[in-house]
Amino acid sequence: MFKFKQFTIDDTRCEMKVGTDSVLLGSWVDVTGVRKILDAGCGSGLLAIMAAQRTTDAKIDAIEFDSNAFSDALNNVADSAFSNRINVICSDIVNYDFASAKYDMIISNPPFFTESLRSPSSGRAASRHEGEFGVEWLLKHASRLLDSEGSLAFIAPASRDEEITFKIELSRLHIQRHCEVIPVAGRPSKRTLWQVSPTQGGTPAFSTLTIRNSDGSLTDEYISLTSEFYL
Repeated sequence: MFKFKQFTIDDTRCEMKVGTDSVLLGSWVDVTGVRKILDAGCGSGLLAIMAAQRTTDAKIDAIEFDSNAFSDALNNVADSAFSNRINVICSDIVNYDFASAKYDMIISNPPFFTESLRSPSSGRAASRHEGEFGVEWLLKHASRLLDSEGSLAFIAPASRDEEITFKIELSRLHIQRHCEVIPVAGRPSKRTLWQVSPTQGGTPAFSTLTIRNSDGSLTDEYISLTSEFYL
């Protein structure tokens, strides 16, 4: 059970537990003017609820294929102050009929490992390793699901930066924001935060964020970024 300032997340049944990746993405993504959001692979519902807290009236579809994670998300949303704005859907997103739905934003902490070695737990393997759904699927389908001015925001390993940059170009998307996440000062980046769009805007914003100082304490920039959520 994780208590945030305005809501609580119970991830008891969800294979992928609450972690720094989702908190980073949900705190970092630019949601200015966003009215309709898709949380793709919502897990326990953390990103959907964070997005609801950071927007005034945005409507959010949160889709999760795993029935256990879906149950956690459904309960977490119901217990939050934002339940009237979040629709939790139990479905395989790859085969879900979005019809003519268009979103201002897609947000996702997707499966992103491609190694052949997988967890013995099929649920945990599906939530961590790319199958049909993952970064590539998001990039391929972003233009179909987004308004022309909308954006896709996700987090991925820094080791995949070159590959993802190529796939963004291949999908005819454009980088809006890009942030290298350094776990401890002086070490290499481990994650990258991305926000891309079908529409080419101004100059992309490139930045870095360090989570911990060399002594293990949290940096002021990380504390500031996540201050709306952490107690």
